[in-house]
Amino acid sequence: MQTQWAIRFLLILSVGLVIAVLTRTNIVRGFGGRFFGWLERPFTVIGTDSSELGEVFFASREELINELKDREEQVLHLALAASEWEDAERSLEQAEQLLGYSQNSESDVVAAKVLVRTRSFQNEELLIDQGALQGISVFDPVVTGDGIFLGVVEDVYPKTARIALVTNAESVVGASLLDQPGTTGIVSGGHGSLVQFGFVPRDTSVAVNDLVTTSGIDPGIPHGLVIGLVNSIEEDENAPFLHLFVEPLADLQHVRMVGVIKSPAI
Repeated sequence: MQTQWAIRFLLILSVGLVIAVLTRTNIVRGFGGRFFGWLERPFTVIGTDSSELGEVFFASREELINELKDREEQVLHLALAASEWEDAERSLEQAEQLLGYSQNSESDVVAAKVLVRTRSFQNEELLIDQGALQGISVFDPVVTGDGIFLGVVEDVYPKTARIALVTNAESVVGASLLDQPGTTGIVSGGHGSLVQFGFVPRDTSVAVNDLVTTSGIDPGIPHGLVIGLVNSIEEDENAPFLHLFVEPLADLQHVRMVGVIKSPAI
């Protein structure tokens, strides 16, 4: 029974399509044409709507591609603005930390903004916007806003100065374990993101995460500036000293503002 109804429906649909074709030609005219035209309307609407849907689809696809390009440019602009905002916010935060540190420090601290960061082999240097005109000298220690040792001034110009980071291959500074004056040794760079703390007596009581600070044996570098935490300990039974590797606590990659501790006037 269902098969018979399906066959009848297909026959009616076929006749309707034939009529629709005939009314588009000169074969059928007059009343008959109008009559058949009335019959064709449901069939021609289907074709018209289908063609319109096709046109809308392709137009929407082109518009969608253009819209996606516009959105992509907007996202890039927003990402750039967000990055600039983040840098400005970080600079402000570090400047506020420097202000607090300088107010609580007995030393004369000059706040400076990082202008350029350069890297060659294992060495990384910063160019700051303060120099000789502000009283900065070579070998002045440089700290981050929270008073953590970052490096020393390597070269000074009238309005700028170049800073060598503590991790640089040629960087050397006297150091000791916090509250253990007898552990004075040398912290040297050239070990990637870590620094090596050498000449620590073998019988020293030391553990991972112990705090390492400047010892004060270097002229112009005060005692007690935090360098970092002990990361690993190497011990040789035949050597009189331990070799400690220290992770600097200064955020070397994201520093925007630094403080230069000026050498006391002679």
